[in-house]
Amino acid sequence: MLHGMPVVSNAWVAPAMFTPAYVLAGLGIIVAAFVKGVTGMGFPVLGAPIAALFLDPQTTVVAITIPAFGMNVIQAFQGGVSRPLVRRLRPVFVVLVPSAIAGTMVLARASGSVLMFLLGLIITVYAIVALWRLRLVIPPEYERWAGVLAGLFSGVIGGATSMFAPPVVMYLTALQLPKEEFVSTTAVCLLVGQIPHLVSLVSLRLLTVPRLGIAALFCGLSAFGFLLGMRLRRTISQQRFANIVLVALLLVGLSLVHSGVLGRR
Repeated sequence: MLHGMPVVSNAWVAPAMFTPAYVLAGLGIIVAAFVKGVTGMGFPVLGAPIAALFLDPQTTVVAITIPAFGMNVIQAFQGGVSRPLVRRLRPVFVVLVPSAIAGTMVLARASGSVLMFLLGLIITVYAIVALWRLRLVIPPEYERWAGVLAGLFSGVIGGATSMFAPPVVMYLTALQLPKEEFVSTTAVCLLVGQIPHLVSLVSLRLLTVPRLGIAALFCGLSAFGFLLGMRLRRTISQQRFANIVLVALLLVGLSLVHSGVLGRR
């Protein structure tokens, strides 16, 4: 038992899903999808700690990854990711794939709580500094190495926890991309990591029928919040969007620190 909620491993009893605790968890998934619709990130990082209250780690990753993948597909095709930008992000893509596979192997064998705690600490500090108007800007000559590091951390942590976005978002924020291009580029980067991650989940036999059933429920819940978030994003300015992304990063960082601390107890 955790906070009065039964832990579900590989079975799913439908009547139990209508308890107040599960209803609150469902609302949390909708809010996480809303943040994803507005900022292009945040669904796995905000949704996974909620799901982890009543699901085991492997089921949480499966249930979060599948709706996140669907939302990334939609956002990847909505914005404008040019060929020059793809070439610019090639170091991220090259490193993301093998590191995501490695991270998924970690998922099958160990907890990612330490990784989440350290990443959350870094993100929290970054977001606080950026909100104080000390924005990080990566000089062109350092973009390649910064991209390699972003891809490495994003892949390993994403493969182990389904949370690919934070390192990539920090990197893309430093590139100061326009609003719609930022969202679509983030989605493309996440898809590059999620595809081998999904293949690894299949090969490791983590995609069981009960887990896919929970993932389908999460897809339905997240669709509502995601559509509302996309509608709001179209109405806000570039400056406000940048601030919203940084606030979302701060919440993400604090959420990861909290989850990491709980996982280490």
